[in-house]
Amino acid sequence: MGTFQVPLKKHSAPIIALSETATAISDRQDYSVRAIKQGKDELGFLTDAFNDMLEQIQAQNQTLSRFNKSLEQKVTERTLELEIALKEQKEAEIEVFEKNKELSHTLEELQSTEEKLIELNNELERRVEDRTKELLVRGKELKTKNLELEKVNIDLDNFIYTASHDLKSPIANLEGLLIVLKEKLENIATPIHLQFLDMMNTSIFKLKKTIADLTEITRVQKDIEEDPKQVFFKQSIEDVKEDIMFGMKESGVIIKEELEVAQIFYPAKGLRSILYNLLSNAIKYRSLERPAEIKIKTYQENGSVVMMVEDNGLGIAEHHLPKLFSMFKRFHNHVDGTGIGLYIIKKTVENRGGRIEYVSKGDKGSIFKVYF
Repeated sequence: MGTFQVPLKKHSAPIIALSETATAISDRQDYSVRAIKQGKDELGFLTDAFNDMLEQIQAQNQTLSRFNKSLEQKVTERTLELEIALKEQKEAEIEVFEKNKELSHTLEELQSTEEKLIELNNELERRVEDRTKELLVRGKELKTKNLELEKVNIDLDNFIYTASHDLKSPIANLEGLLIVLKEKLENIATPIHLQFLDMMNTSIFKLKKTIADLTEITRVQKDIEEDPKQVFFKQSIEDVKEDIMFGMKESGVIIKEELEVAQIFYPAKGLRSILYNLLSNAIKYRSLERPAEIKIKTYQENGSVVMMVEDNGLGIAEHHLPKLFSMFKRFHNHVDGTGIGLYIIKKTVENRGGRIEYVSKGDKGSIFKVYF
């Protein structure tokens, strides 16, 4: 602690010392200076009081200085925080600005897309309207054509039925005349004459078969059938076996039966026609490389009664399958046939709401599944 020692007279020295101390403090702003107490009289007390005041001022100054430093530090920290916050705010504003630009661009694209969608929708509505008009016109045309086709089909069916019926009598007469002629020429005919007579007999037989097939087609087309009733698969199979007995004996075919479903509510003639065509085809198109076998199985599947007929015959080539159930289509020419059997089966089954499926075994045979 600094002091000033100035020689003064007895009464004026303390006052001068106080004055110089005050001047020094005022000039240097240094409150650590103390006045020298030169006695215990009133001036000494005054000097003590002056020094006490200096100590208080010095303490206050130190406190104030510390407060100022703390305040400056806080101001610096706060300023830094504000600078960081301003920087972040500026970056956020820039980001928001960019986002707004992107949003504005997106809104423009959406508006453009909406306009295009409206335009496309209008165009689609126009097309739908035009297409609807076209379909209405075509629908009327198709309805007219269908009516015409129905009339033609009716006329055609009537013609086939009438023609087949009217031809039966002349053919029967020809067949009878041929028998009489053969008897008359039996002792005088040469082998060539007999061969001609056999050829005529074969032609008459084929003509009778063709007329019978045409009659069957007409019946199926018109769905001419007796009312359905309970029929037994076993009985229908046995009836068909009697009709194809000669073919069974000649071919040596073995027919196996596995009838999980014994009976069905169905027209008896329809079921017999289906069985007859499937079994006769299986015998007709058997393979000579192995003993002929036919398996007939009935069972339930998804609410339908299924009759499966499987053989080990020649099978049907894959390229023929699209036309398998077409009329007058034949896939093996080494045996006689008209090619309407499968067509009749399909029509008979479909007329009663069923369907028929074919499963190929290649050249190892065929599987037909009838769903009733």
